[in-house]
Amino acid sequence: MGHHKAGKSTAAGHLLALCGAKKEEKVNDCQRRAERAGEADLRYAWILDRLKVEQEKRMTINTNLEYFQTHKAPAAGGTDPGSLFGSAEGIGYKLKYRYTLLDCPGHKDYLRNAILGASQADVCVLVVSAVWDEFEEGMSQLGETREHALVAYVSGVRRMIVAVNKMDDEEVNFSQARFEKICSAVIRHLHNLGFGDDRIEVIPISALTGYNLFNRGPVDPSAEVTMPWYSGPSLYEHLDMLPCPHRREAQGPFRMPIADIHRISSGSSSDTSPTVAGRCPKTAVILAGEVTSGTVAVGDAVRVVPGGIEATVVSIQTGNGVSERKAAAGDNIGIKVEGVTSKEVRRGQVLSCIGDAAVGEYRRVEAHVVLVNFPGELRAGYSPVIDIGTASST
Repeated sequence: MGHHKAGKSTAAGHLLALCGAKKEEKVNDCQRRAERAGEADLRYAWILDRLKVEQEKRMTINTNLEYFQTHKAPAAGGTDPGSLFGSAEGIGYKLKYRYTLLDCPGHKDYLRNAILGASQADVCVLVVSAVWDEFEEGMSQLGETREHALVAYVSGVRRMIVAVNKMDDEEVNFSQARFEKICSAVIRHLHNLGFGDDRIEVIPISALTGYNLFNRGPVDPSAEVTMPWYSGPSLYEHLDMLPCPHRREAQGPFRMPIADIHRISSGSSSDTSPTVAGRCPKTAVILAGEVTSGTVAVGDAVRVVPGGIEATVVSIQTGNGVSERKAAAGDNIGIKVEGVTSKEVRRGQVLSCIGDAAVGEYRRVEAHVVLVNFPGELRAGYSPVIDIGTASST
């Protein structure tokens, strides 16, 4: 998350390339297309910004999802998974964490999409620009750096990694003084929001060159160390050192707030997902989101609330299109269902198991509301836009 043009997509895309989550051919293809379009500096951003309109506008519009993983130390003789464009599947290495990376838009016009991403996150990487004026703009009263930090906090995120980007800018020139000034301002704001000292980490990076993204220091270990004053972990190492998120309610009732809806043609020869025997509808709907509680399996009967529409789980996909027969709390998945059309469901509704009486529909709620930078007076009849999880309503 972070201010528009802080370098979020470039940092995310370059990290995916360096840790082997994206194949070399894909990275090279993005580089060639970006160079042909005269946008060479966006070559890593285009790994995530796949829409033509995103590339033309030079900005992220949707919250884009990607996946990567970290590994435990190898057995004797294990190979190094950290090689550039490697598979990160070295012999002897064991899986440690699977990460779902949500690249959120920074432009204020797409704040609702950023809220959608924050609602599914355990940790926020707040990318700020070290460049003069860019940082100050993001930290201004209406800046997206301040707003995104607030969005993360009210969405339930309690761990923050601040990535101070563009340290390689010629005006910044890897300045320790500039880095420390930014640290002070951002940490003070995070404290005001409620983040504790033990939940904040700050790291200087260069998203474009890869400095401190995967390796500590430059991508090429033989290159000059331009920030000798920083001896902490890289961004990848910071993520790898995070404690496991709070205990998931895997034994609780199944809940999945719907974050996105896709209408697809199914039954094609390329569809190899495990499915319910004998069921192959001509069209299907994929409901995407994070399982926040319980488990779901192929063949389960589910209900969409509010609305009470019933459907059957035909297949489940997790990660990079990997098909599974079951998913549990914490998994970010796509569920192919039959018995419902794309017009009958909407973002913000919740999937639950049929027979779960605890899921109700309410017309009235009571809430404690805090006003932040409210323009003007609050008068009777005012109708705010309310974002709750993946839902947005007036």
